[in-house]
Amino acid sequence: MIYLPAFDLFDLFSTFRITMILQFQTDCYHNIQLLKDDKEQAVKDKEEAEKCAEKAEKDLHSLEERRERLQPVMDNVSKEIKEYGTVKTLLPEAGALERATTYRDKKIKPLFTQVKNKIAAMAAQVKELAEEVEKWKHKYQKTKQAYNQIQRELDAVREEKEQLFDEKQQLQDVSDRYDRVVRVLGENAVDDAVQQDIQEQKALEEKRQMEQMPTGSIHERLAWGARKSSRKAALWQSKNRVLG
Repeated sequence: MIYLPAFDLFDLFSTFRITMILQFQTDCYHNIQLLKDDKEQAVKDKEEAEKCAEKAEKDLHSLEERRERLQPVMDNVSKEIKEYGTVKTLLPEAGALERATTYRDKKIKPLFTQVKNKIAAMAAQVKELAEEVEKWKHKYQKTKQAYNQIQRELDAVREEKEQLFDEKQQLQDVSDRYDRVVRVLGENAVDDAVQQDIQEQKALEEKRQMEQMPTGSIHERLAWGARKSSRKAALWQSKNRVLG
């Protein structure tokens, strides 16, 4: 039986794996720092959202106070309209010998002019008050919507902050475990353990390759070896893209 020479796949994988382990440690530290920065930004966003929510709440309170101040004016207008709703009771009685024309010109017309002016003034006041109420309603709705939006954003920031804290804690645990292993065993021992694991994996892979090698003619074995070499070259190109 003819065996093809062992490939250098695991020699390549050894360097690649060590590089990836070191890169993973660097990425952990980098990600932890990014999470710290994100957490600080989240805290700032939370504080800003709380300030906006507090301002919106104050605006709502101010609008409520303004509505309470307008309420007596509205009540007074309603009262005056009710009082002037029965004009007949306000008409003066005619004298015994007073002519109708004189009564109309000297008593009724001035009274109706006075009532008309009063109603016109009240109508203008009611119109102004109605416009003010509509402005208040519109502003109140906008302020309430803004307050609700700020409240939703604040809840989202709080949830994101909790997620960032959990992710940071997970990465910190991984980094701490790696540092603990290096501190207890030493960097050389860790590298030796990695190399030993690589050699064991290499032996298993070689055994698997031998088991997979065709048992037919030499041409079939050479064709199988060519396919393995092609896959090895593809892996090498992939490794170069990752590292460089």
